[in-house]
Amino acid sequence: MTPVLASRLILVPISSPDRSAPRRADRSAGVAWGRLAHIAIAVGALALSFAGPAGAADPERPRIESIDVGFGNRYTIGTWTPVRVGLQGGTAAFEGRLEVASSDDDGNPVSSGQSVALPAGVPSRVVGYARSGLNVSNFRARLFDREGSLVAEASSENLRGGDTPRALMPSDISLLALGRPAGLAEIAKQAGMSVTARGMPREVVVSRITGPEADDLPSRPRGYDGFEAVILDTNDKAMLASLATRGQALFEWVARGGHLVVSVGSNWQAVRESELAGILPVRIAAPMRVTDLRALESYAQAKTQITPDNTPAQVVVLEGAESSGAKVLSTTASTPLVVRGAYGFGRVTVLSFDVDSPPFSGWPDTGVFWIKAIDLDPGSAGTNAGRTGGRLVETGVSGLSALLRTALDRFEGVRLVPFSWVAGLIFLYILVIGPIDYLFLKKVVKRMELTWVTFPLTVIAVSVGAAYAAYRIKGTDLRVNQIEIVDVDQTTGRTRGTTYFNLFSPANRDYAIGFEPTGFAAVTGGTGESILTWLGVAESGLRGMNGNTKGLSFGNPGYSYAPDGRAERIDGMRIPIWSTKALVGTWYGKSAGEVVETELEQVGPDRLLGTITNRLDVALRGAVVAFGSQVYYNIPDIAPGATIRIELAVNRRLSGYLSELRKGYERAGAVAEAGIDRDALVRAIMFSKSENVSLDPLPNASLEASDLSDLLELDRPMLIARIDKAATKLDLGADSSEPKVGRTTMIRVILPLERSARP
Repeated sequence: MTPVLASRLILVPISSPDRSAPRRADRSAGVAWGRLAHIAIAVGALALSFAGPAGAADPERPRIESIDVGFGNRYTIGTWTPVRVGLQGGTAAFEGRLEVASSDDDGNPVSSGQSVALPAGVPSRVVGYARSGLNVSNFRARLFDREGSLVAEASSENLRGGDTPRALMPSDISLLALGRPAGLAEIAKQAGMSVTARGMPREVVVSRITGPEADDLPSRPRGYDGFEAVILDTNDKAMLASLATRGQALFEWVARGGHLVVSVGSNWQAVRESELAGILPVRIAAPMRVTDLRALESYAQAKTQITPDNTPAQVVVLEGAESSGAKVLSTTASTPLVVRGAYGFGRVTVLSFDVDSPPFSGWPDTGVFWIKAIDLDPGSAGTNAGRTGGRLVETGVSGLSALLRTALDRFEGVRLVPFSWVAGLIFLYILVIGPIDYLFLKKVVKRMELTWVTFPLTVIAVSVGAAYAAYRIKGTDLRVNQIEIVDVDQTTGRTRGTTYFNLFSPANRDYAIGFEPTGFAAVTGGTGESILTWLGVAESGLRGMNGNTKGLSFGNPGYSYAPDGRAERIDGMRIPIWSTKALVGTWYGKSAGEVVETELEQVGPDRLLGTITNRLDVALRGAVVAFGSQVYYNIPDIAPGATIRIELAVNRRLSGYLSELRKGYERAGAVAEAGIDRDALVRAIMFSKSENVSLDPLPNASLEASDLSDLLELDRPMLIARIDKAATKLDLGADSSEPKVGRTTMIRVILPLERSARP
């Protein structure tokens, strides 16, 4: 039934007659305001009369019910994490856009959006991905309709009653357990796990997802970004089955540099027939029973027996490790127990037994076993554990990420003004406008009223001088410092690249920033992806992500990732005049061609022999070849098409080589006038875990993805060299001028290896 709308004319008296002239004069102002009020009431009443009967409201709009960040409301700063937004549909179907926002390392709001379609009256859940750079961060969600009007908004803090998501530091260890593996909580109780190698406190946090919760698995590889490793218990049948539809993101994360630990036991037949089998470094065969598991105890350096009464235990047979280039880490006389192999730039470790049931679940030393199987580094293992001072404190160098940022901050042609100069000039300015001005007018001119002239003239002169000096020192050029690392796996054709760059803006402006790889890969197909985001420093202090700070945004309106659903570029990033903003871009794809041609064979432990031919159109400068614990150095520049021979006589320990590189970058982190050898710094980042622990290695927590030391332990030889060619092309928007770019590009090639000569 259609309601009938009725209207009524409401007459409101504007004023009452008043014949008293004196009183009218006294109250004229009040009458004027009264008339305005009566007019407003009349107009409002007239509008309400056409609004229809009470209760005829607009359809109920959708609303935001919940915001769940990361896993268990925990996230690691400086890494991507899922943000699951619960939505309740309104009384009508809704189509619009959901925007999820967090904060970068400066406290600026950063948002990403995606299209949403909500059925009427039905709860839905939408997953976005965010990256926060603050220890204390409030994640926000906003819902817009198709016209761009705000429909609903909420924050994680408000929806949880002030319970903000908990941040983990880059130095903390975050693990994800899929299924019900036993003993992971024991890791934190082991010696050295509660501190880093430099004696700083850290946490070991285990998040868990079981089969019924499989929808919480990230749908994109970057959703696993914050985890040191993922442990998969294949005895959880529902979890294993879910990998058929949700496992590709996990497998791609491994290929990009992650570590997956897989337990294969009672459910071995399902594993052999699943998608998971394609990434394992072994073939799964029928199980067998063994009575002697001392090899497992020896591998873990355990103090107790896993089977005290020698009760037979069932293990599956792992075959083909040798042919796939995998390493057997623990084995019985009849079958391997622990095998680790490479998958792309990452690793897969296979355990041949169930980890959710006896005898493993009842073993008192599960904690020490997991430390070995996951390949964690106990902090107490370092010779300097527990120390609070030392060389790093003295030089001001706190880690490789801080050195990288320092290198990007130093622009050729832009002079850094020491803080002591700035403080001295401010002190001089105060003297001039204060005591000097006073004494000059009182003792010399003897006319104090002239301060109304001298004071503004001094302020104007100082302001003009400061502006002139700033233009002379900072210049008017748009500048970019760029450090690139390109990784090519010639055994699989996979390629990934990382470009760190810093923009120096000569004016106040908003930038639209993008990039694309050139010459090394095609970012297409299922594995291709480009991601651009801000670059933070993993340290405490004013500019670091580890400090308890809410950033230094100073009211910056923020910026956004684009396009919707991805993060290929950044729109609306505001950079004030003579300020900088550091960013990092990563891309993944397939190799566009062969970088080098090799004929290499292994002739002993950590020993290579053979030739390498350069197939690029640029020279490979400062080339070295790393293999195991050795590095082949003093190789001359390899011109395009040239061939060099790898000889046994020119190898040395990789740890010693890395320690020698320190001379090029360590002191420069604290001395502004000292230059940073970017070549040496990047090589240190590439293999930071391989440096001699007795020399107090620099922390590399936020740059671990660029460290491929773990693959060296799997006998994957690598060529490292510098090239005079850009690996990426930056796009700073149509309105920007051509930037002056200072670039260092390093290439690292994983080489195929002939193993027939192995003794």
